[in-house]
Amino acid sequence: MVEMVKKGRWVAIFLLFAVALASAAQEAPPPGHVGITIVPDGEGTVVPDPEGIVYLGIHWYAPGTTVALTADAADGWWITRWTVEERPEGGDWAVVDEISVDPPADADTIEITTREGVDVRVTAHFQRYWTLTVNVDPVDDSEFFAHGDVRVNGEIPASYPATYQFLEGTPVALEAVPNATWDFVEWTGDLTGTDPEGSVVMDEDKEVTAHFSIHLYTLEIHVDGCGKVDVDGVIPEEYPASFAYHYMEEAQLEALPCVGWHFSGWSSDLEGEENPTSIVMDSDKTVVASFSRDQYTLTVNIEGQGSVTVDPDQPTYLYGDEVDLHAEPATGWYFDHWGGYADGTAPGGTVITDGHKTVTAVFLPYEYTLTIDIVGEGSVQVFPDQDTYHYGDTVQLTAIPADCYKFVG
Repeated sequence: MVEMVKKGRWVAIFLLFAVALASAAQEAPPPGHVGITIVPDGEGTVVPDPEGIVYLGIHWYAPGTTVALTADAADGWWITRWTVEERPEGGDWAVVDEISVDPPADADTIEITTREGVDVRVTAHFQRYWTLTVNVDPVDDSEFFAHGDVRVNGEIPASYPATYQFLEGTPVALEAVPNATWDFVEWTGDLTGTDPEGSVVMDEDKEVTAHFSIHLYTLEIHVDGCGKVDVDGVIPEEYPASFAYHYMEEAQLEALPCVGWHFSGWSSDLEGEENPTSIVMDSDKTVVASFSRDQYTLTVNIEGQGSVTVDPDQPTYLYGDEVDLHAEPATGWYFDHWGGYADGTAPGGTVITDGHKTVTAVFLPYEYTLTIDIVGEGSVQVFPDQDTYHYGDTVQLTAIPADCYKFVG
């Protein structure tokens, strides 16, 4: 321990001796000269012109000398301001001027004119700066043109990537501004999140990227009635159904009615009855496809004599309606069978309306025989003379007695 103390003491003595030798080697300023002390604060150098007499690190000048002081900042630093202090002979240092460098620069020059009996101390304040690089993604292309910008402290750069230098500790406001038909998605890099407005504090070199995507417009399909809509080859099972499209894309639509229904028209953001059709997506849109039930007629024809009861009896019927039919023959007639869209021999039946239909009720007359008995001698002439007769037929009978006989009734 004693040896280390002695060694340190000898080092200190040697340094003091070296300073004394250096001072002795410098030319002392003449009497009446005043000194300018230069103090760099931060990383950079200050060069006086003229240099004057340098003694003990101070530049000495005759009173009335104008000295240009040029500050040259180190890489990554700026000169931001100067502090000028004066000390009259026998007095204390006092600040007499603060000179801002606006905007901060790599180099700056001020002039000092010396005065008799007043020393000057000039501090050059250097401050670290950092670089901010701003990107947008994707870059502009020929198909979708501009997609968005980034406001940096309220200003939009001319091109990307854009670079800025800011003093250490400076907060920088950033705002992503999507252009028409685009949306802001997120920030990446030294700023993250989905809020289009954000900020960074410059404590190192930083890089941020604003990501944009082309805006998707929503096409919402509704159905009124029974049917579906084919949207670019996709047929949803549930409605309303939503689809996404880029700006100015064309959506192909085809209305598909259920069985027994028909397409009756488009409404909301699409009008008319054209089917299939299309719609251009230049905004969010809603389309309603309306379907109506088909109306069918039931025609009942009658052959022969009789009637048909129709229940329900109405001008038209919907798909799937059940209609009861009952054939009633007239007196002397009987129901034989159904024809057309109905069949069978039962007088009662049901028709399901799945289209326009015609049915025929066929009635036939009963067949009667005419038997003539003769008592005595003679004959009966029958007109018309046939094997059978229908109900209501008129038959003319003429009694012809034989010789020696007469018709008595």
